[in-house]
Amino acid sequence: KKMQKGWYHQLMRQKWYALVFILMLLLVFIFLVFDKVVPAVAIKFISVNKEISLGNEFYNSFTADAEIDSSATFILQKFTNEIKLSDRYPIRVTVVKDTIVNAFALPGGHLVVYTGIINQMESPEELVALLSHEASHVNKRHSLQSILSQLTASLTISLVTKDLSGLSKGIISNV
Repeated sequence: KKMQKGWYHQLMRQKWYALVFILMLLLVFIFLVFDKVVPAVAIKFISVNKEISLGNEFYNSFTADAEIDSSATFILQKFTNEIKLSDRYPIRVTVVKDTIVNAFALPGGHLVVYTGIINQMESPEELVALLSHEASHVNKRHSLQSILSQLTASLTISLVTKDLSGLSKGIISNV
């Protein structure tokens, strides 16, 4: 009777299975590097001032079509200034007239709060919790991290598919 060969020899007998498996592992590794490592390193090279500038561009783009509640924005900004949410970023709040029950943070300190969520609140403490939550995204640079992750994901897909036009579209849509 023939001796059983090791797992490696059995795997190599099925060469195309091994090749596909190795290729899949390589793609997963590349994706994880581009999705986690590259943004984490890149964020260290982006200054707070550059992040604020980038956030201003996103904010201006977003608010171009939004219906802003100026009086609520003024009152909420005054309230926000009193609770001091950041030492590094100027926290600027904008209230958008919409029934959406949501709020979000942009890079560099912009917080956008919809009237839909404000109308659901029953106490000032809920408002403080909301503002604190969104400010924590700013302070921990989550929005910038997300943008960098999206850019690197676009880069990875473009490199793997050799579609460099997709890369340029990804960069342009995130700037």
